[in-house]
Amino acid sequence: KDYLENNKGCVILAVFPANEDFRDSQIMAEVLKVDPETRRTIPVITKPDLINKEREKDVLQLLLDKRASFELGFHVVKCRGETAMERKETIKDSLIAEETFFRSNDPWRNIEDRTLFGTENLRRKLGDLQMNMFRDTIPDIIKELSEKRDAANNQLLSMGVVAKTVSEKRHFYSDLVDNLLDF
Repeated sequence: KDYLENNKGCVILAVFPANEDFRDSQIMAEVLKVDPETRRTIPVITKPDLINKEREKDVLQLLLDKRASFELGFHVVKCRGETAMERKETIKDSLIAEETFFRSNDPWRNIEDRTLFGTENLRRKLGDLQMNMFRDTIPDIIKELSEKRDAANNQLLSMGVVAKTVSEKRHFYSDLVDNLLDF
C-alpha cells in the first residue's frame, strides 16, 4: 500500500473474479484509497466462464465503463483452469483457448472492441503504457543527470588544477607540507 501511495508512476492491476460483486470487492476498496481519481488503475476481471446469466449484464456494464469509470479502462482475462493445468496445457495453448473463448461465447463475442479481452491484449496495453511512461520521464531524468554532472564538474573545478607531471606533483606536495607546517 505504501508503495502504491508513494509511487504515482506505477500502474495498478486490480484483479477480481467476475462472479464477485465489484462494489463489494476488498481490492477495489483498497485501490480507491491510493488512486481515488482512478487514473492509473486497470481493473482486471477474471473467471468470466464462472458467471451466471444474471451477472453477465453487470460485468458487461463494468467492462464497457458504464457502471464505473477508470481512465485506463477495464479488461477481462480467462486464465488456465485446474483441468488445463492437470493436462499440462502449455501457456501458448491456453492463450489460444482464451482467445477462442472470447470469440465464441456470449456475451463476449458481441463486443466490438476486442482489445478489452485476453492476456495478450492486456500485455500489449501494459507495454504501451510502460513506453509512454518512459517517454514522459526521460526529459526529467536527462535534466537531473545534467544537473548532477554540472555540480560534479563545479566541485572538481573548486579543487583546483590536478598535478600531472612528477615535477608538478612534487611542487604540489611541497606546498601542501609548507601550508600544514604554517598551521
